[in-house]
Amino acid sequence: MKEVVKVRISGIAFALDRDGYDVVRAYLDKLEEGYAKNPDGREIIADIEARIAELILDKQGTERVVGVELAEEVVSRLGFPDEIDAPE
Repeated sequence: MKEVVKVRISGIAFALDRDGYDVVRAYLDKLEEGYAKNPDGREIIADIEARIAELILDKQGTERVVGVELAEEVVSRLGFPDEIDAPE
């Protein structure tokens, strides 16, 4: 049985398995690092967290615990700061 971590993402409670939590936590840490010098960084991160919560709710279905597969899907869909801000 995998360890389950209960977290709030954008004010919404979620239960993530340990691997899924590690993926989301690493992603949020990378965002904080990437937007640390941006004066709007906190607001940008809050918006991305809201989108994470929205995507999880849309894709979660009847599963009560968010697994690593869904966490990785959400992170890959959103991208990282260097990908988000990259010039076209």
